[in-house]
Amino acid sequence: MFGFRQPRGVYAVITPWNFSINIPVEYLAPGLAAGNAIVWVPAPSTSVCAANLMECFKEAGVPPGVVNLVTGPGPVVGDEIVAHPGTDAVGFTGSTRTGKQIAQRATGKPLLLELGGNGPTIVLEDADFDVVTSSVASGCFFNAGQVCSATERILVQRTVHNELIARLVTAAETVHLGNPFDPETNMGPLNSAPTAEKVDRHLADGVAKGAVIIFGGRRVPELGSDL
Repeated sequence: MFGFRQPRGVYAVITPWNFSINIPVEYLAPGLAAGNAIVWVPAPSTSVCAANLMECFKEAGVPPGVVNLVTGPGPVVGDEIVAHPGTDAVGFTGSTRTGKQIAQRATGKPLLLELGGNGPTIVLEDADFDVVTSSVASGCFFNAGQVCSATERILVQRTVHNELIARLVTAAETVHLGNPFDPETNMGPLNSAPTAEKVDRHLADGVAKGAVIIFGGRRVPELGSDL
């Protein structure tokens, strides 16, 4: 059996806001290296970052038309490039719901979909709690939790439940909220006002269903206007 490698043609690429340079590069670099052209739709809230990256491509000598930036609302421009007969394959990082819509709209095209999830972290009583605390806290707090693989649900054996809570509270106490340009800051703001409001709703819903907030759980008023 013989085979040969060749470019697919034109890739439709849609990327999220939370890693506005790194994730696009993960698609664009190998796509270009394999000889494809790219039509790229970034998240609307990070369009300026995308435009700056396009300037880098231009300065590097990438020919016109090889990488094409299209900005605008995902349901409009994203849907257009996914379903358009002129695109041959699709790459997407984002929510599971949007991924399902893309799979339907791009029927028959090769798809690379990196979607969100809610897999739990499971902690048993024989765990190394120094490692557990460091790993869980890092997963919770990195990028203010705005990561598709962030620590969300934690299932803990009852015998070590209280110990883990105490350790995580201690870890949370070391988090310094503030402007990302401040060297003292190790956690910056949420992406936008709607995102912050969504977190407020999640907290209220959890408390209404019996959850107990043992640390934080509120806005920091003195940071709201600055960030």
